[in-house]
Amino acid sequence: MGETSKRSGEHGEEIVEKFLRDIIGYSNIQTNKKIECVYNKKHIISTSSNRITHGADAIVYGKNNLKDDNLEVGIISIKHTIDHYPTLTSFDTKFQEYFKELVFTINCFKKHPLSSTINQSKIAEGVKSTDYIGIIFWLSNKGKKEDDEWNIRARISSKLTTLENEIYDKVLVVDNDIFEFLYNNLLHIKKTFEKVDFIYPKTGFNLSSSNLGYGSKLPLLYLNSNIIPLRIEDKGDKYLFLLIKDSFSEENFMSLINLAKNLNTLQTTNSTIFSFPNFNKFEHEQIIEKVLALNGIDENFSSQIKVVKHNIDFRNNE
Repeated sequence: MGETSKRSGEHGEEIVEKFLRDIIGYSNIQTNKKIECVYNKKHIISTSSNRITHGADAIVYGKNNLKDDNLEVGIISIKHTIDHYPTLTSFDTKFQEYFKELVFTINCFKKHPLSSTINQSKIAEGVKSTDYIGIIFWLSNKGKKEDDEWNIRARISSKLTTLENEIYDKVLVVDNDIFEFLYNNLLHIKKTFEKVDFIYPKTGFNLSSSNLGYGSKLPLLYLNSNIIPLRIEDKGDKYLFLLIKDSFSEENFMSLINLAKNLNTLQTTNSTIFSFPNFNKFEHEQIIEKVLALNGIDENFSSQIKVVKHNIDFRNNE
């Protein structure tokens, strides 16, 4: 049993490290770091009388392209189970254990020499603030029996993320549901096109002229996003590509049209592509025509719009 658990843990770490490095652009991964505990009594777990260390499965960092003069540091906990996700109270108990330990690790990491080293590194030049983002990758090796089985984020109540006397910036949870969406589709897109970049939309927080607006790193906060905006270059053409987790619907498509118009302010793309998990050309073509015929949608813009399915099949062959 111990050997199986060890193999499962190593397998999970291997999957997540490939995802971080090859798919979302973090080549500076540091793995399996021991972090000395600075709150020895406060962070006691189990039956021990004194806490000595915490373990960070992975640490990544980089300039935050969604916020000027800011460094993002991701402190990552990787959990991999060979079985289905637990249910009922066993899920609550297990998740709170994982969550609490990650928050403890983040707060001790902030005072660790490695944190100082990262904040004084070349990549951190010019930063005025640092955001420490905890990320729990909790993956299951089992296929799903029901549609919502993999979406454990929907089962996380506020009481499971409330810790007395602990302050933390953000903790993201990546389950099979979001991980499959990101991993499978981004890997396929990167293999299909010559150059794929993540788009960094302009907000009130990233107005710096040095912000190119796109790059090779996925902002860590996008890990919980249902829409991933991409800039693609292929065979001399440029595309705005919206990778969408939610199913196609008229309402959804209309809101995404407005998002695409805001992202495509430079009007430099040859096509604007919307990719949905369930797109069916026969069922949805008339809805697309109806939406694009609405007043207020620029004719030049609407003429370059294309809707596809994530993994194209015979029903959507062109």
